[in-house]
Amino acid sequence: MKKNWLYLIGFAILAILPFVFSNQYKLHLIILIAINVIFASSLNLISGYVGELSLGHAAFAGLGAYATAFLALKGVSPWLGLIAAVVMTLVVSYLMAPVVLRLRGAYFVITSSAFQMALFYVASNWLHVTRGPMGLIGIPLPALFIPGFGSVLLDSKLSFYYLSVIFAVLIVIACKRLVASPIGETWVAIRENEKLAVALGIDRFKYVRIAFIFAGVFAGIGGWLLAHYVTVVSPDNMSFELIVSMILMIVIGGRGTIAGPIIGAVIVTLLPEYLRWMGNWRMSIYGVILFLLVIFLPKGIMQLWGTISQKGILADFVIPRKE
Repeated sequence: MKKNWLYLIGFAILAILPFVFSNQYKLHLIILIAINVIFASSLNLISGYVGELSLGHAAFAGLGAYATAFLALKGVSPWLGLIAAVVMTLVVSYLMAPVVLRLRGAYFVITSSAFQMALFYVASNWLHVTRGPMGLIGIPLPALFIPGFGSVLLDSKLSFYYLSVIFAVLIVIACKRLVASPIGETWVAIRENEKLAVALGIDRFKYVRIAFIFAGVFAGIGGWLLAHYVTVVSPDNMSFELIVSMILMIVIGGRGTIAGPIIGAVIVTLLPEYLRWMGNWRMSIYGVILFLLVIFLPKGIMQLWGTISQKGILADFVIPRKE
């Protein structure tokens, strides 16, 4: 009952947040946080729970963005574009899994990075389709049909805030249910001791492929949101900078936890913005702060809550990592 009350309080805070921070710039940052939560939570399934570092995850965000952009610019509903983004990332992740997931460690990292780089350069050089670095511009905003009001265009930051937060909450809930299920327990078993898990009859490829597909689809949904929010899709949607940001989010927040990527998304999104007053020193100070966080909190911010996470409410959001 206590947990339910806290969830209700959390939802209430999210509902009133845009009225507390009514400034358009602050709303913009909160929307970016929600989208980054989706990116980080999806990558966390692979890098946090399965234990493989994927450098190709940004490619799925880009695939989702390009899938909806191509259709939307031809007059297709953005909601059908969402379905296209899901289908595209589902098919590509399913087909890529036999190539990538047979590998381990550095070989997995290199192969996933090669996948991302290949799609990045295709998007950059296929000029008559993707327009290369110029990107696809003027992507229509989504609209919702509300009985009694008709079709309502989500053309304000307030309306897009609620859309992005709803998707972020749904993705976080989906991730929480996955990792709390037997599938999630199997991911953790593979991460902690793969040889023992295989000896017990666990099909590593089958379960890691499930994580890979869910992670790819969730990233595609984040790409769909980002494309319709900024109304531009370019190779930057699958750039190396994006995957570095995703990795920072889960490392700073705490790998292998549900709350970690959320905390990391908040820090990685807001910290550079609130250091702007430092001018040319901004990114240097930002790098130093991240360096200190990684050095003194190698398990992320969630390490500070390690004792609390063993019992009580946070136990729902943390799966303790074995040493």
